[in-house]
Amino acid sequence: MPVAFDTLKLSEELAASGFSEEQARGLSRALREVEDAALKDLATKEDIGLIRSEMKFEFSDVRADIKLVKWMLGVLLAGVVSLVMKTFFTP
Repeated sequence: MPVAFDTLKLSEELAASGFSEEQARGLSRALREVEDAALKDLATKEDIGLIRSEMKFEFSDVRADIKLVKWMLGVLLAGVVSLVMKTFFTP
């Protein structure tokens, strides 16, 4: 949620502290533009929620792939063990 920035109050305080009206208004406008530019790129709660749901979807695919690889390695290991047993322990 963007923070409210009171440019009028800043301009008045700058003028009261010795800035000319034109300088105070110019500085206030410049600060407002900087703040707007900085806030434009911030992630909102909706952005974070969307990314979180996308990551959950991607991780579910990765988990499924890992599970498949575990089964494949288990079957491969069982095959190798059976071949070793047959080669060395059969008369």
